[in-house]
Amino acid sequence: MKRTKDMADLSLYAALFQDIAAWEPDLHDCLVADYQRLVHTVKSRGMPFIMIDMPEAGRTFDSALSRGFIDFDDLPGTFGRSREGTYRPFLSCLFSKVFNGAGILNSSVDETSIFFLRTVLNFAKKIEEPCSDAAILREVDAFKEIDNALRDPTLCWNASDVFTFDMSKRRVSFLDAYSDSPNPGDLWPGCPRPLLEILDAVSSRLSSLFGNFDWRDINPRHGPGATADAKTGTDKYLFSYWPEKLESVFPYTFFAFSREDMHLEVTCTVSPDELPARLIAVPKTLKGPRMIASEPVAHQFIQLGLMEWIRNHLPKPLKTSVSFKSQEPSRDLCLKASKSERYGTVDLSSASDRLSCWVVERIFRANPGIIDALFASRTRRVTNATRIGDPWIIDLKKFAPMGSGVTFPVQTVCYAIVCIATLLYERNDKPTLANISSCAKEIQVFGDDIIMPSFAVPTLAHLLAYLQLKVNGTKTHYKGHFRESCGMDAYNGVDVTPLYLSSLELETTATNLESWIDVCNNAYLKGLWCLSDHMVRLIPARLRSRIPVSSKALGCLTLRSLLPTSLNGKVRFSRTLHRDEVLGLSFEVKEDKRRRESHSSLLQYFIEKPHPETRWESGYVVRNRSRLRKRWVPWYITTE
Repeated sequence: MKRTKDMADLSLYAALFQDIAAWEPDLHDCLVADYQRLVHTVKSRGMPFIMIDMPEAGRTFDSALSRGFIDFDDLPGTFGRSREGTYRPFLSCLFSKVFNGAGILNSSVDETSIFFLRTVLNFAKKIEEPCSDAAILREVDAFKEIDNALRDPTLCWNASDVFTFDMSKRRVSFLDAYSDSPNPGDLWPGCPRPLLEILDAVSSRLSSLFGNFDWRDINPRHGPGATADAKTGTDKYLFSYWPEKLESVFPYTFFAFSREDMHLEVTCTVSPDELPARLIAVPKTLKGPRMIASEPVAHQFIQLGLMEWIRNHLPKPLKTSVSFKSQEPSRDLCLKASKSERYGTVDLSSASDRLSCWVVERIFRANPGIIDALFASRTRRVTNATRIGDPWIIDLKKFAPMGSGVTFPVQTVCYAIVCIATLLYERNDKPTLANISSCAKEIQVFGDDIIMPSFAVPTLAHLLAYLQLKVNGTKTHYKGHFRESCGMDAYNGVDVTPLYLSSLELETTATNLESWIDVCNNAYLKGLWCLSDHMVRLIPARLRSRIPVSSKALGCLTLRSLLPTSLNGKVRFSRTLHRDEVLGLSFEVKEDKRRRESHSSLLQYFIEKPHPETRWESGYVVRNRSRLRKRWVPWYITTE
């Protein structure tokens, strides 16, 4: 399935519309007209219609579900406008299943109609396509502008290599910005002084419960991503830089040497210079890229160890409201909240870019050891490495951008504490440990995805604004029956998460084929059987014959079915393993490693801690290659 430069093959949309028509035959003629209009609009306006305009209409639709009404004029202009009934807007037949002619939400709306409409609108939302230089420049400028607008921190995060934190001499409080304003009530009408006092108290109590920080407890490690000072295929265990700021808390001889006496053999490479992080644009959607900061090797090495330390030392009250490794608690609560309306889901815009050092130093001010560790491992400068726009390098006011190993756990803890303080204020409770623990049970936070009691969401928005954080209004829902959090979109207790395409065309590369089959299976399990069948037929016969069909996921590429297992290709009984097997295609990533003979090999062994029964060898990955290989895997026929 190929697409020309100016035109996309929209046969997947045709199959999707067939599924909708099978659900509601009365919409057949209307859907045929909508599909023809879709083809015509894409031909005249190009891919932005399905990748930008339609997802924008999807956000408008979600907001309308929360409000209970829709203004059709809020839809993109490419959807058309109704003029005295002579012109039918795009997808009006599907909108009419949810809203009446006046735009009011139908009292007995069918959740299936919501699912279908959201799928059509968001079908191509997550297809990764290179965006224009103008879109990259817009994101680069936004990154810099957001940082410039943040408050200057009270402590010296950027000016010195040695960070001294003395609470007796320099007290920091969330009331600082409030007290500095001549008319705080005019600037922050929804953020009263008592709320900030509660936030101070909750921050002090919870940050102190992390316990004393000891740098010897850190178990650092390297990540798989790109770094600022080590190109792909280079040995990350040979640290080219170890800045003095990092050395002030995390000694080079302890973390980079495999023996205590190695300083007698190897010259220490502690450097007075600190390399900046490199801001790069990672393809996300046609609308714009995702901005990631590539960290220096030494900083990322310690950051990932510090991330694990924060997870392991999380205070008991926060363990009930924070889940670092799984989104399921948030997804489950989101589904329940859409039915009960008791909880609201909150999403933040540019959450990591707006979390300032000013906020972080106040959240953790009762635990100087943690602040010292965050200061030492933080990269304080970033340079524009996108090659788009003017080159620049800035001192960051934000704590850390996306790409830092500590960004996710630190922002999760910060937002959880802010939510707890808000709930205490709304309940008029004192910030005792018992009340804090009680409120923590009513909150679920995963990164910038927040779930908390609906009645407290407006106050939370005011407090976040005071902290220079921005609530994403189009993705925040605390009224009505619609909720979304951590990939779960729900309405009235029903999962209405749309199906997202990974690509409009099938390529026979290993990665693309695996993604294609994942979407195909997801379509089948969601009841989009025409679409699933169409996608299966687009797989070349030579590959399709090697993909088994099963009601369970097998250890290879598998087409899912609600029926008992049926097989394609060869089957056998393994005389060595005593089981039935089928020959399938398995996706694997092969690492090309380069071995070394140096002290770094022993250090790598201590860091990676391989299992004694695992076949392990030292070295570093030069490149990764994804491929499909034929493999015998077990299969089981399910019987009732």
